[in-house]
Amino acid sequence: MKWGNINEIQPENKLLYWVLMYVLAPYFENPIDHWLKDIFANGRGLGGDPGWSIEYVSDQPKEGNYHIWADPDMSGIYPDEKFYNIETVHSAIKESLLALVDVYPNKTGEVKDVIRRYNLSENSG
Repeated sequence: MKWGNINEIQPENKLLYWVLMYVLAPYFENPIDHWLKDIFANGRGLGGDPGWSIEYVSDQPKEGNYHIWADPDMSGIYPDEKFYNIETVHSAIKESLLALVDVYPNKTGEVKDVIRRYNLSENSG
C-alpha cells in the first residue's frame, strides 16, 4: 500500500483505511501515536472532520470489535459503518504506518517504536 492511496485496498477494508488516514494524519504536529492511544482502550474512541469515528467496543458479539464510521458524502464509501476485528485493525494500522515511512523516512524510528509499543509486530502485515 502507498500512503494515502485507498484504491489499493480491498473493498471490504476501504472504510477502515480511509478513517486511519485521518487518525494518523496529525503526525505533522503530534507524535504518530497521538490518536492511536485513544483507539486501543476499551470504550474509548475518537472522531473528527471530515466526518469519521473509530471506537473499540468489547461488548459486541465478537469480543474486541472496532466500530468504524465515515460520512459517505465525504468518503464515498458504502456501507458507511462497519465492525472490524482486532487483528484486522491492528494489521491495517501497521500497514498504514509502514506506508507512511515510505513517504516520510525520517519517521522510521518513531514508527518502529509505535509498532513495538502497541504489539503490532505480532499481527499480520
